[in-house]
Amino acid sequence: MKLKSVLFSIAFLSVLLLQAKGKPKINSVKPDWVSKTTIDYSIEFDDANTSGGVYYYQDDYQHNLVTETTYYASSYQLLSSEGVQNNSDISIDYDPSYQELIFHAIDIIRDGKRIKKLDKSKLRSLQREERMDRHLYD
Repeated sequence: MKLKSVLFSIAFLSVLLLQAKGKPKINSVKPDWVSKTTIDYSIEFDDANTSGGVYYYQDDYQHNLVTETTYYASSYQLLSSEGVQNNSDISIDYDPSYQELIFHAIDIIRDGKRIKKLDKSKLRSLQREERMDRHLYD
């Protein structure tokens, strides 16, 4: 079976708020203070630029010290079954007792077409499992 490469683009905002209990939220509007970046997905790359079946286009952390918020955006292309297995779950650590997690977008770009995959009904909060890194859950 030939694996088609898939490009993921993920953006989220982690907001440090006192007593911000609850599940992750969705807000498609990014904060005004976030610097906009443009990514050229037509970049040609070789095996030297890949790691574990993944080519990373963007890994962007931006911090706002005044509002105590962090914005993170990542874009990567899955090139092999190893890349798919290692990146099929999105896992973000945060403490809902004082942090709020807001997703702005989770998109798949296939054949140049953007497919929006951010669905609130599919967001789940889990307590950290000891063997989660091996995909073992209790």
